[in-house]
This record gives sequence, structure tokens and C-alpha cells, in this order.
Amino acid sequence: MGHVGVIEVDDSNVPWVIEALLANGVVRSRYDQWIAARPDEIVWHGRIRELPLGDRARIASEAKRYLSRPYDFWNFDLNDDAGFYCSKLVWLSVWRSLHFPVDGNSDPRRKFWFSPKQLLMLT
Repeated sequence: MGHVGVIEVDDSNVPWVIEALLANGVVRSRYDQWIAARPDEIVWHGRIRELPLGDRARIASEAKRYLSRPYDFWNFDLNDDAGFYCSKLVWLSVWRSLHFPVDGNSDPRRKFWFSPKQLLMLT
């Protein structure tokens, strides 16, 4: 299954992770603390191919708009920002900031969730 988040690099060149977590909803954590909390996990970094730095920054800015929103795994409308699961946060952040569906499907209403594995296959 896996987990995904959005990497933000702030104006001081400090990296952050923006993610949706079951217990906390959408949160932002310093990358160094985030990675230190996962000593036995394999972490992959991916990015949308051929996307300029400015566009990647827009994705992170969009993701930050949803901080403190609740976790909601059962809302399969990817364009509904009332609640998030991890890969929905990434999909919606790309959709709203760059106006394209990261998975090629522009219908945000899904019958099943958009999984981290689907996202990994696209990066």
C-alpha cells in the first residue's frame, strides 16, 4: 500500500513534508525530523517528470492550504477538500495548482481510492 506526501523547500532552503495522517489529518513536518522518525523504513523520493522547479513549488503551496484538515479515507471525490488521505492530498494539490490530473483521469469522482502505488508508477 505505502504512503506519500509532498516535499516543500521553504525560502530558507529547509525541506518539509506535508502529508495526511490517520491520527492528525494534514500536517507539515521538517524533513530531518520526519526521516529520523523512520529509521527502518525504505523511503523513495519521486517527482513528476519534466516538471519545472516553480511548478513543483506551486504543488507544495497548494498542499499547505489544507493543513489541519481531517483524515478521511472514505471520501473518493478527489476534488473534495473537506478531508484527505495521503495520495488524495497529492492528487488534489497537483490538480488545483497545475490544472492537470497526475494520473491522466480528469474525473475526480472515483469508485475506489487513488493509491500511493498508482502515484509511484507515474513519477
